[in-house]
Amino acid sequence: GAHGGHLIIYHTPHVAQLLEGVEVRAFGQSGILGRYPIHFHHSQNVDGSVIRKNVVRDSEQRCIVVHGTNFVMVENNVAYDTRGHCFIAAEDGYETDNTFKDNLGARTKRGENLPGTSDDRRCSTFWITNPKNYFVGNVAAGSVLSGFWFEEPKQVPVYLFKDNVAHNNGQGINLYPHGYSPPSPAYFDKLKLYNNRVGMFMKRSKNIRIRNSFFAWNSAGLQYFKNNGYAIIQNTTFHATPPGHADTICPTSTGISFAYETSGKQLRIKDSSFIGYNNPNCDTVGLALKLVNLQSSS
Repeated sequence: GAHGGHLIIYHTPHVAQLLEGVEVRAFGQSGILGRYPIHFHHSQNVDGSVIRKNVVRDSEQRCIVVHGTNFVMVENNVAYDTRGHCFIAAEDGYETDNTFKDNLGARTKRGENLPGTSDDRRCSTFWITNPKNYFVGNVAAGSVLSGFWFEEPKQVPVYLFKDNVAHNNGQGINLYPHGYSPPSPAYFDKLKLYNNRVGMFMKRSKNIRIRNSFFAWNSAGLQYFKNNGYAIIQNTTFHATPPGHADTICPTSTGISFAYETSGKQLRIKDSSFIGYNNPNCDTVGLALKLVNLQSSS
């Protein structure tokens, strides 16, 4: 059913915790706040704490949640076939210095609305409200909505967002609807975003820098609408089809879809490539850049 067990590490400030090599199956209590498979709860600073090499399967509500707690290392965990937001570095939005490294979340499904927190019906594999944490080498695969979602994030640069992968999601990385506008650049480095409906959705944002990244076979690689300032894309490749298949798969995708901004605050694209968007042997054609009607981008 929708009412499993839950594991909570509760009010343990300055105590290093270790949870390693555990399979947690069918935990989580749907629609009940705080009832998650693995949950740090108001433990304040727990420097040295590690959640490593665990498996969360068939969760009824969320996966690994860090709430009111700082300095937790969450690494090499797998979450499969789960409901609601899965990996959460900051449930209330003030948690900092947590590291999510080399985790895999696959098949994230819609959960239930939780009063007082985010609506898990709009599920994401990695739900990010405070960018003052570290995200390195994680994979989000098969979320019905977002792989990585910056929902109403604090407007500060992300500490580190590097080598993350999103594929087969609705949106690989989602900055919609509230946007992400730190006062200085936030760097998204060495992304791999492929076979998503939208690789990255950017709206009401500014000071975003995408560097040394790879977009392939997304219906749209980047959707960029109604932003507050320039975003810069540098040393990045956009592929219309899977690499190596440009001669065998006809392109139908868009590299970057953007609207005309009356403020002139558009993208800046530097040292980047668009590959395979025009195959002369096909009846279809892809679009490296697509200008859309601003009225249709709401």
